[in-house]
Amino acid sequence: MTRTIVFTAFIVMMITTPAGAEVVQPIEPDCTAISGDTFWCYGERWRLWGVNAPELGEPCFNEATAALQEMISTGNMVCAGPPSRQVTDRFGRLVSRCFLFDGDVAVDVAAALVSAGLAVDVPRYSRAEYADEQASATPCR
Repeated sequence: MTRTIVFTAFIVMMITTPAGAEVVQPIEPDCTAISGDTFWCYGERWRLWGVNAPELGEPCFNEATAALQEMISTGNMVCAGPPSRQVTDRFGRLVSRCFLFDGDVAVDVAAALVSAGLAVDVPRYSRAEYADEQASATPCR
C-alpha cells in the first residue's frame, strides 16, 4: 500500500511540478515548520512553490506556521524536490511542490494554506495556480 501511494505521488508530482523538480521526497513527521511556507527537513530549508505566507512579526504568522506543522506532523506529506541544488530561491531554500495524502486523495499543501487564508498565491511564480483558492478564501487577520 505504501509503495502504491509513493508511486502515485511520484506520478502526480511529475505531471504538476515546476520544471527541474523531479525527486519525490517523503517528509518526516519530525521536520519543523519555520513559517507557513518554509520548513526545515534533512538539513535543508524547503520552500513551498507558488505561495507566500506571513513572516515572523506579521499577523497570522503563528496560525500559518502551526497549520504547516500540523500537515508535516501527519507523516503523510511528500514533496517534489530538485535532483540537485538547482531549484532554489534567492535564500537558498529548496523550492518544492508538496502534497498531503489522506488515503488515495492527494491535497496540495500550498492550495490548502491559500484556501484557509493563511497564504497567498504568487502568480509570478505559480502562474496563478492558486488564484481560485485565493478568490474564495477569507484572509486571516
